[in-house]
Amino acid sequence: MSKELVDGSFRYQGPQGNLGNTEIGRHGQALVENSDAGVGAAGGHWRESVYGSELMTGFIGEQNSPMSRLTVRALADLGYSVDVTKADIFTVQSTRRRRLRQKTTERLPYKNDVIEFERTLIETVPKVTRKRRET
Repeated sequence: MSKELVDGSFRYQGPQGNLGNTEIGRHGQALVENSDAGVGAAGGHWRESVYGSELMTGFIGEQNSPMSRLTVRALADLGYSVDVTKADIFTVQSTRRRRLRQKTTERLPYKNDVIEFERTLIETVPKVTRKRRET
């Protein structure tokens, strides 16, 4: 998300993204994580307390993370060609349901989300042939 599209109150300013916000059941401007969310999420992700498991919130949980019309349309604000019919089905849940789910689901923050590992060369397995039995 482009920080130029976020105002000082952490409200999204892009017209397409805000249309997507309405399409998923929340009226007004989309809300972006504020500075309390931490360095990786602040100003660049949708507010977790509002959008729950949506893909572009600043945290990932155990459940599915759909890419909603909000995120797809926000990509249009950045100049991408998008097809909103390809967005995942997603609606904003009531505040009470979100709070209940957040209490029961562990959230893992996006920080260093690239896993470094040692590369290993795997050699090809030699071909095995059957030996004919002599009778």
